Amino acid sequence: MLVDFASHVAAAEGATRLVLWVKPENSSAIAAYQHLDFTVIRLEPEGDENEGELLMERPLTTRSRPA
Repeated sequence: MLVDFASHVAAAEGATRLVLWVKPENSSAIAAYQHLDFTVIRLEPEGDENEGELLMERPLTTRSRPA
């Protein structure tokens, strides 16, 4: 419910996606996020602030506003 609420609020503000970081060894979290339509974008390289973590995203659909 929280992710759906965040998606609704973000889309209402014009966002086109949600993103999050997760440690690759946290397979339960990865499975849960994938169930919520998140996909892995990339693994952060060494030297980065989120080194070794997976970046995941969930695209948001936007509704057209009435004219």
